[in-house]
Order: sequence, then C-alpha cells, then structure tokens
Amino acid sequence: QPLGRRLGGSRNAAEDRLDLRDGWLALSGGSEATFSADIKGAELSLASVLTGALTFLAVEWKNDGRLLRPAMEAAGEGLIDSANAGSAVDATRSFLRQIADNLPDALFQGEARAEVEQLIAALPQGRGRLTLGFASEAGIGAAQIGIAALSDDPVGPDALARLLAGSALSVDWQPGIFP
Repeated sequence: QPLGRRLGGSRNAAEDRLDLRDGWLALSGGSEATFSADIKGAELSLASVLTGALTFLAVEWKNDGRLLRPAMEAAGEGLIDSANAGSAVDATRSFLRQIADNLPDALFQGEARAEVEQLIAALPQGRGRLTLGFASEAGIGAAQIGIAALSDDPVGPDALARLLAGSALSVDWQPGIFP
C-alpha cells in the first residue's frame, strides 16, 4: 500500500478557531490514521497553530503492528542506559504505564482507562483499531504544556491534573487484525 496523506482546514471566525477535518495518513506497512481537530485561537498558519489551544480531537488509528516496535526501541534507549531492543521496549511500556496511571480519573469517560491499559499491554505489536476522542473547553496549548514540562515532575499526577483539568477522553481499543 502506498504512502498517503491529506488534511482539510478552515477558519471558523465566529468561534475563533481552526477546524481541521478529514486528516488521513497511510503508511506503507498498512498503518492508517484519520483525524479531526479544533484549535482555538488559531488561523491557517503554522505559527498560529502552535500558539492555539486544542479543544477537540478525534482519531481513528488502524495499527498493523509493525510501526511501534522500532519507535518503542528508540524511545526506550533514551530512558535507560545500555538498553538492548527488548529492555528498551520494556522501559517504554513501563513509562507509558506510569503516565497512564498518573492521569486523573476525571479525564476518562466510560471504560476509557481500561481501554488504555489494554492498549499499553498489547504494545509493541498492538495490532488493532484505536478510536480516541478528546475534548477540553478551555483547550490545551503550548503554554500549558510548557508549564507542565517545567514542573518538578512533568508526568506526575499533579502536573497532569493541572494540564488536563476540565478535559474528557474517550478511548476504544479493538485488538486484532483489521481489514
């Protein structure tokens, strides 16, 4: 399958936001993602997108199971010294579990926390379909992320609670091979 991508965007002046719709990315191995997003305070320029705040995100990701192992190996090499491929993947999975455990309960809608735990357990193969929905009335932008990053424990429960206050996350993870 060839590589592919597309994205449509329009400025919603009445709501002071950039509406990104019908985003699509396909990789040669078969992984594919579709997405839509709303960015408050943004216009049709990269600079304004970076200063805007994400208020809505919808993602559907079909994972063929080939992409994540090399990505997790590379990330894990930065987490532990002298990592081999297996220990690097384990370190990355452990770090993702730590972050997931530190996310505030109020963030998760329905069974979203359990779905995230199932997804992390399936990594790195993780063949399946992930559907994710995120909403935040105030939005999350670079300034909020920067404040969290400068905290004593950027991925700790207090920093994540401040960053994600008033946000909602829905997650559906369907393991298996997708068509």
